[in-house]
Amino acid sequence: MRRTWIFGVVCTLLIILLIGYNLRLQREIALQEAHNNLVSLINSVEMDLKRSFSSLEQLFLGLENYLDFYAEQKVVDPPQIRRVIDDLILKNDYLTSLVVIDTDGQILHWNNNFDKPNLGQREYFRVHTKGQYDGLYVGDPQESILNKGQWIFGISKALRSEEGALLKVLNAIVDVKYFYRQYQELFSQSSSTLTISSPEGVIYTQIPKHDEHVGKKYTYSATPDDADFNKQRIIDGQVQLTAQRRLDSYPLIVSTSMPEAKALAAWYKSAWTLALISILACSALLFLTYRAAAYQNNEAQIKAKLQRQAITDSLTGLANRRHVLEEAQKEIKKAQRGKLPLALGLLDLDFFKKVNDLYGHQAGDEILVGVAELLRANCRESDVISRFGGEEFLLLFPATDLKGAIASAKKICESLAQKTFKTAAANIQITASLGVTQWGSDETDINEALRRADKALYQVKKTGRNGVKWLPGNLKGEKQSHSAWLGQRVG
Repeated sequence: MRRTWIFGVVCTLLIILLIGYNLRLQREIALQEAHNNLVSLINSVEMDLKRSFSSLEQLFLGLENYLDFYAEQKVVDPPQIRRVIDDLILKNDYLTSLVVIDTDGQILHWNNNFDKPNLGQREYFRVHTKGQYDGLYVGDPQESILNKGQWIFGISKALRSEEGALLKVLNAIVDVKYFYRQYQELFSQSSSTLTISSPEGVIYTQIPKHDEHVGKKYTYSATPDDADFNKQRIIDGQVQLTAQRRLDSYPLIVSTSMPEAKALAAWYKSAWTLALISILACSALLFLTYRAAAYQNNEAQIKAKLQRQAITDSLTGLANRRHVLEEAQKEIKKAQRGKLPLALGLLDLDFFKKVNDLYGHQAGDEILVGVAELLRANCRESDVISRFGGEEFLLLFPATDLKGAIASAKKICESLAQKTFKTAAANIQITASLGVTQWGSDETDINEALRRADKALYQVKKTGRNGVKWLPGNLKGEKQSHSAWLGQRVG
């Protein structure tokens, strides 16, 4: 039964461990897929941004060629340049303005009719006066001076002489909503968030909620020097999966994020299903284990009961004749191995037939039960007490010599003589006769010792009952004859 429970519990734990491992593995797979999707979105945005910036570089190159051409013609502020600028803006809808600036920050050419302001303090101009800046400079987003509520940023490129001296600065003013319009559809169809920001964390656009975040500071989940990094972050109390990348050659960082709960939505459903299956499987297994263990326990109880019935007397609960003879054989082997003494006593209740005749068999049975209790009280735990038949009891005294057995027999005989049995019919007193002997070391079974005990018992009966007589064991070198009586009747 214990093995059944161990097997059932171990199998249950294995099921839980396997399903738990599977759930954890599926969770990792779901998170990895979400990260892969975020990286895929970054790749798409990166390719588009590079294409846009490459197109802008080509635009600047074309404008530079026009400027060089008219510079050679020595034409001051030619209207053709204005038409070129207007045409470029018309063809590139992300541009709100295109400006050519001299070394003092004054506007040489642009597409507006307003008074030309001095742009010497604008970052997209000043960055080129501080030193050589390779490539395109992308300025931080800022609110337009001319159009309130419009957020713009400048993309500038320096034109230098062969010696490196600053000649002009070309600057394109871009409406930040260009990014929003460009990627709104892509990210509205997913549960991801897109953020395009500067290396310092200033946001150009965030989809969704562009208007709430443009121009604000963004906190990176890793250092912006890393080309690629994936992490989990807590944003607005939610765990977010994030992927970020810094664009090659351009000072922009593209970030995508997704709530972990959304990434794991399908996993949660399968987890609940697997958990339910696990609970049902474990419950079924434990129930079957319980039923099997209960069946085994019941079978063991029946087997133990049958075994007890086979070796005990049904009335007194003492060992029966068959069992005491088996125990006697075991005790003989123990005595032989340990060279220990072994004694036995045969007890017979005096005039028991009269009790049955006068008071009935029910009273007789009650007396037999009472005698069994008295024997238990007056014998050691190691002694074997049995109902040998009818009103006869056989007592085995392991590791006890003849003298010790005689003392125990006398104690039993005296206790019984002083005992009054209260039965349903009457209060009855009864005595017993005991024959005691010792097993002989040269004997291989208990039969000879039983015969000696029976002879001693017969002598007690013959000389008046209520007493103890004994015969010595068949010991080698024993001086006394087996026919010599060493004891007298008690009482």
